[in-house]
Amino acid sequence: MVPACQDDAGPWSYDPEAAKKLLDEAGWTVGADGIREKDGQKLSLRFTLPQGVPTTENEAGLLQSQLAEVGITLTLDGVDTDKFQTEYVRKSNFEITGFTWLGTQYPIGNLGQVYSSTGGSNYSKISVPEIDSLVTQANTAQTNEERLKIATQIDVLVWENVFNIPIYNRVQLTAVPRKLVNFGAVGLGSFRPEDVGYLSE
Repeated sequence: MVPACQDDAGPWSYDPEAAKKLLDEAGWTVGADGIREKDGQKLSLRFTLPQGVPTTENEAGLLQSQLAEVGITLTLDGVDTDKFQTEYVRKSNFEITGFTWLGTQYPIGNLGQVYSSTGGSNYSKISVPEIDSLVTQANTAQTNEERLKIATQIDVLVWENVFNIPIYNRVQLTAVPRKLVNFGAVGLGSFRPEDVGYLSE
């Protein structure tokens, strides 16, 4: 566990009945075909995905079946893999999409890149002024303790506004020499460079 890391996601769970209740309260009623509608409009979404990528196809198919359970149509829109990032993700040309996001060794330094209003990787284009202010504070904080405290405040707001939803951590494989220690696949964890080294003979 990373120091000061805490789970701010809240009580997330797979609950179709709760979803149906929320949709009912929002005025989306189930039509004769099982699809919800409101003011004559069917409730449908579009999932943009790169063609020929099995993992994304599986994710999209699963989401499609789960949304159908609550009366939402999800259309799968396969696009040219070579244009997926440049023409769709980076231009926010999607309603729902899925892709792999790689972490960096500077997680707090990347907060603004992903979650600030003008961040280059804020593909959902959600703007939360309080997050913008906290990102500025994190970038100028004088101590690591202060940065972690601010990062936690940002994390709470990120989950409240749902910029993106991390689904799972993909398998990570790293090949290293047999005698190299404290380095390798870490998943969502991290390692200290000063602890990496070779065992003596």
